[in-house]
Amino acid sequence: MPISRISVKYLLWNIAPLTPIRKRDMKKTLLLPLTLAAALGLALVGCTSPDADRAEPTPDPTPSTQVAAPDDECVDGVAFMDLTDGVDKELPDGCETVVVIGEGGSLTLGPVTTLSLMGNGTTVEADTVTRVELGGDDNVVTHTGDAPEQVGDGTGNTVTAR
Repeated sequence: MPISRISVKYLLWNIAPLTPIRKRDMKKTLLLPLTLAAALGLALVGCTSPDADRAEPTPDPTPSTQVAAPDDECVDGVAFMDLTDGVDKELPDGCETVVVIGEGGSLTLGPVTTLSLMGNGTTVEADTVTRVELGGDDNVVTHTGDAPEQVGDGTGNTVTAR
């Protein structure tokens, strides 16, 4: 169906009426965008640094210093005993949790709640022990008191009362 001239004129008249723009309306139409552009420009000027040429680079972050676990003493209920190179050590007052690492050393302990053996071939003599975690192999634990609970997957370990 062809479009007639009347329908085209009707569409154009309803879509974009041909009313002339008055000078006063044009001033208002231009004033708003110019005001917004000026405000945006001033806002951006306020964001820049006057010393951009003298700006110093951000320093590299310093690596965090990790505090090593204290050896051979009970701190907050935990003692880390390092029996490396087969040394002999004592912790006569015991500790709630004692973690033993190293090869072939010996350790004499006071009362202990949890004894964790991570090394191999160590000998531990403790007063009382509630739980023994055996992660290493061929360790010997002697204790007084009731038999402790034994957990872990180490092999060749012995836990006996004296």
